[in-house]
Amino acid sequence: MAKITLVFFFIASFSAINLFAQYEENQVDSIVLNKIYRAQSIKTISEEIGKDFQDQNNLIRANYIFLSSRMTYDLDFGNESFRNRSAAKTNEEQNRITDSELERALQLRKGVCWEYAHLFKKLCYYQGIDSEVIPGMRRVENELPFKPDYNHVYNVVELYGEKKFIDCTFPTPTVYDKSVYDRYYLIEPEEFIYLCYPEDTRKQFLDNPLTYFQFRNLPFATDDKLALKIKNVYPRVGKLMAKQGQKTTISLELGLPNALDEVFVLVNNRNVEVVEVTKARININVNIKPKDLVMVMGRKKTAKGEVFYNLTNYNAN
Repeated sequence: MAKITLVFFFIASFSAINLFAQYEENQVDSIVLNKIYRAQSIKTISEEIGKDFQDQNNLIRANYIFLSSRMTYDLDFGNESFRNRSAAKTNEEQNRITDSELERALQLRKGVCWEYAHLFKKLCYYQGIDSEVIPGMRRVENELPFKPDYNHVYNVVELYGEKKFIDCTFPTPTVYDKSVYDRYYLIEPEEFIYLCYPEDTRKQFLDNPLTYFQFRNLPFATDDKLALKIKNVYPRVGKLMAKQGQKTTISLELGLPNALDEVFVLVNNRNVEVVEVTKARININVNIKPKDLVMVMGRKKTAKGEVFYNLTNYNAN
């Protein structure tokens, strides 16, 4: 009898541990991407996701993967939804229409950034997780308008007392690639400012918030920079000042260990400097002259051959 009791206790204990287990991100991704969700409403979908994950980190990742992989970006739907919400005459009617449009977006799996961001917030809300929707603009090309064009929304969450940005609105890969999903997930404020600029500068969550002019002059955040979690890039301007007889120092920090073997600089497509990666912080000194095009690249040797990454770009004045 004692043996049976002991076995039962072990099984029950293992089940309890498994129930509250914290998964690695790739495990969360696999569960969400391969599961058929039968719930229809935002609340019941949130609850269904919550049955698989108890840890807050896992829940946030699961909500992000669910929306970014299941939703389809549809501008026509977004415009129609905006017209419906704009027709509201009172705040009460506005709230009712907003809730109705979000439910419709989830059922049809369609929307634009507004639907993505508000659905993420709702999924988190029903799981007891705070998330904020931030209006702003997203940088999709190197040249920006003289004045900000606020046409994008995204989310911020707080983990262990730190603000982290999430943007569910991006083209998902047809074949699973974790590095693609990681590009816009839990980005630190110091790095997210290269990507998006909020209407309210306080929502940068930086000790020294940037003006729009400063944001406009930042170097463009390449997909590879986001995927490899490259941070603390210097200079923090897209245009370098060429100084005759002096070298220009370019530095950056690798956020992922062992991601690269070498970092090298191309000036007008000519390799001028190579640095072997032996630590996270990389410093490179190069000679440049006005009108030079400067590209900072990374190289990683794999079993299938060499892989090259575009880390950041500059123009020289």
